[in-house]
Amino acid sequence: MRRDGHLSAREDEPHWFGRMGMMKAVQAVLWKLKTAVFKRWIYLQDRFSWYGYARWIRENERDSSQPAAGEASPFASFLIPVSSGALPRLSLTLDSLTAQTEPNWDACLMVESTCEAEVLALLERSAGAHTHFKQVTLNGDQVQASDLRKALDQAQGNWIGWMECGDGLSAGALAAYKEVLDRHPSAEIIYTDEDHLDQDGRTRRDPFFKPDWSPDLLLSVNYLAHAIFRQDLFSACAGEANGFEDITYRCAERAQSVVHIPQLLYHVSPGKHPLQPAKVSDGAHPITSHLGRLGLPDVRLQVSSSGENHAIWSFPELLISIIIPTRDQVAYLKRCIESLLSLTHYRNFEIILVENNSREGQTLAYYDQLRALPQVRIIEDYRAFNFSAANNLGARQANGDWLLFLNNDIEVIEPDWLDEIARWVSRPEVGVIGARLLYPDGSIQHAGIVIGMEGHASHVFGGNHEKCTGPFGSPDWYRNYSAVTGACLATRREVFEGVGGFDEGYKLAFSDVDFCQRVLKQGYRVVYTPFARLVHHEGRTRGRHIPATDIQRGAEDFHQVVKQGDPYYNPNLSTAVRIPTLKRKNEETPIDRLKKIVEYS
Repeated sequence: MRRDGHLSAREDEPHWFGRMGMMKAVQAVLWKLKTAVFKRWIYLQDRFSWYGYARWIRENERDSSQPAAGEASPFASFLIPVSSGALPRLSLTLDSLTAQTEPNWDACLMVESTCEAEVLALLERSAGAHTHFKQVTLNGDQVQASDLRKALDQAQGNWIGWMECGDGLSAGALAAYKEVLDRHPSAEIIYTDEDHLDQDGRTRRDPFFKPDWSPDLLLSVNYLAHAIFRQDLFSACAGEANGFEDITYRCAERAQSVVHIPQLLYHVSPGKHPLQPAKVSDGAHPITSHLGRLGLPDVRLQVSSSGENHAIWSFPELLISIIIPTRDQVAYLKRCIESLLSLTHYRNFEIILVENNSREGQTLAYYDQLRALPQVRIIEDYRAFNFSAANNLGARQANGDWLLFLNNDIEVIEPDWLDEIARWVSRPEVGVIGARLLYPDGSIQHAGIVIGMEGHASHVFGGNHEKCTGPFGSPDWYRNYSAVTGACLATRREVFEGVGGFDEGYKLAFSDVDFCQRVLKQGYRVVYTPFARLVHHEGRTRGRHIPATDIQRGAEDFHQVVKQGDPYYNPNLSTAVRIPTLKRKNEETPIDRLKKIVEYS
């Protein structure tokens, strides 16, 4: 078996035949073969565009019913800035609103003075314009705070949304919002998945399937830009903000209930919109202001080589204890230790090697060299290898308040990796931090873990290249996840001890996933940062076999999350493969796949 729990024929078939008997072993092999063929078929469909977004829409979306009769009180109000350059696209937005099956809405057009006459003429031709649309004239060519106040005074809905000219809503969008509110009456922000419209204004492409509420993803992409906000929350934040984007971040900070509808209900206009909310200065970027209000000191924003936001803030440089279980395989250990010592910019760390029954002379000779280094300590563990127990032993012997668990086949490739991890460890609301790990060929080994993917849990984006993007966005973004790999996992001692460390009932696999789940239950967040990059020579020192007891225990512990779906992924995406792609109608469900893995282990 591999670490992710997916069956490996070469390693496990003799074990199957010995334990299961001929008939069940044959069933296991056939199921495993069927699973492998299905995964390969998905790859070929994506590679040669045999299965596209248009087909997915036909298979998964239902036609909306006709609009119903309206009532007196609007449910939602939409604020729409209109400039002369955006005017040709306005009719697309108006048409999508007038087609809503939920008729109780209104919209306020914030119109540039040069195109008031054209807008008025367009409204006169629009069905229901007299009851639904209002108009405010802008003071200049951008939306100012005074313009926004006038528009909010006109809006009568209990919920506020912002739309650019050319954007559209699916006909059932408002009805879906109201249905969600029946189940979540305390919601303050509601957001949906979205896609983009082609130049014809009708053809849909490039879907973005979002996770459930993920605060740290906002540092990379403002996925709440097309949400609707409870009117009192939006108005309070608008009175303090500098532009619409700043409003969304302020709302995100204050909201106690943010609800995601995993449906493609918002359609983004092609091209750039000439009229945007008022821009803020470089020194008051919405993200830096957002992090500053959260209490982070000396925040600044850098643009990475890939064009992504990299948030930087000051933090106390406390001692980090780097805990590395190890046995033989000295070439990998030596690469790990020497790259740590020679490349790492952050210097306040100690290395604790948990030595487990090494026998090779080269290894023992290398230990003699390491004992002369003040930053390195070697702890002997003579028990049968247990990943959880070895890490717990190292943590008990560590001097640092910050703990970093690291595999001995990790290689440091950039100097700032540990600064980035320390930056996130310092945040009290974050409990676990994971890094981007690469295979030696540069492809992604780890960019976060999704529970229910390929079995118990697996590495999303695994095997893809670093600059990839798709229906789940990019591995270059900050993410919140249900888990990150124990091959490079950082936490604070108080968090680690507060949940009892790693569960030693797991011998080799899934204790990292289990640990993250227990940390989440304590109210902390699990964060993946793409700006701590290392190479992982995966499986070189311990192999890939997973004990049957780990498989059984993991299936029991993760059963509920697998059944309900990982909240940090999206139910419209396939869990049969690691690289995010559209879910196929004939996929085996994650819970059924998990049952098969347990049955055939």
